[in-house]
Amino acid sequence: TITAIRQSAFNLLGKTNSDHSFSTSEFDALKHIEQCQERNSLGAICYYHILQAQSAIIYGRNEDALILLEQIIDTLPAIKGMIFTASHNFYYLIALLKTNPEEKSEIIKENLNQLKLWSENCPENFLHKLLIVEALQLVHQKEYWKAVEKYKEAIKECKKQNYVHHEALAHEYLAELWTK
Repeated sequence: TITAIRQSAFNLLGKTNSDHSFSTSEFDALKHIEQCQERNSLGAICYYHILQAQSAIIYGRNEDALILLEQIIDTLPAIKGMIFTASHNFYYLIALLKTNPEEKSEIIKENLNQLKLWSENCPENFLHKLLIVEALQLVHQKEYWKAVEKYKEAIKECKKQNYVHHEALAHEYLAELWTK
């Protein structure tokens, strides 16, 4: 887990071989995953893929993120009840809504219901995520003005709860919307 977080930070700082990779001259990402598989460290594999998907989403590579997140669906029980489960849910919803929402509408509905439940029970950690996802849904439905308002609400909630990285994402999506 610490390795995945370190490599994710290196990636976002531009210190990996490319924005598509967590590898550096001192760290081989593929070898790391192989070692995790040999040790049957399913949780570590999940964390690693979720962080890779997060980076992919930040870089606008939503299809890559979708592939990474779908690869670990069967191993998610290894991290059940941990915060990375919620991260998977959030980034999976973003990747789905940014790529092929029509094909995966039932999965979107299930994940959105879970995010709503978490948001009701702990708005400090989940409301801003729900607002971002709802804004993405509104964009997909071509409800652009409603999406603008939802993004503004999400940005406000991100600031309030100090989720700077999600605030940046909401700002980026709002800016993207203005280009439509």
